[in-house]
Amino acid sequence: MEDSHWRGFRLSEDERLAIWLDALLKSESDLRPSRGVAREARNGSQTPRIIVLESGEFAGYAELRRVGGAIELATVVVDPELRGKGFAHQIVHQAWERWRQDPVLHGTPLGGQVDLSNPTLVEKGPQVVRGPLISFTRDPAMGAALVGGGFTMMPRKRRASRLWLWNSDFAALPIRIQFAIGL
Repeated sequence: MEDSHWRGFRLSEDERLAIWLDALLKSESDLRPSRGVAREARNGSQTPRIIVLESGEFAGYAELRRVGGAIELATVVVDPELRGKGFAHQIVHQAWERWRQDPVLHGTPLGGQVDLSNPTLVEKGPQVVRGPLISFTRDPAMGAALVGGGFTMMPRKRRASRLWLWNSDFAALPIRIQFAIGL
């Protein structure tokens, strides 16, 4: 890992992560393109993300994005030197926990009006309406981590949205999410 100083300046945690992430995104052709170190550092704290550390250094990273009514586990990266040690499984587990517990991730406002006259609301507390948690991968190892973490593999399907002409990876998703992904 690079030194915590760059050109005589002390780097923030977001800047260190941006340098690490930029290098990995440039070397991995299956992932999204890098936005550059400056934009990754600037936008990083605004992105719901999962960061896994090993001995104080970055080992894994993932982003959670709202796509239509779903939450997508995206840009899952594990340092090449640390692959095969369960970091992808850690990321998937943390994504499930974050998806299950974080109302902001689902776009649910904090606070709001609470009807205390409703006895079920008082007993159970406010409920978060959750969209599905989805992820896409071509990597068999990541697929194994997703299935091991509780995801379900969806077979390619023919649907009316494809005029029943060809199988599609996305046809199993609700139409609203398909449009949000941009298919």
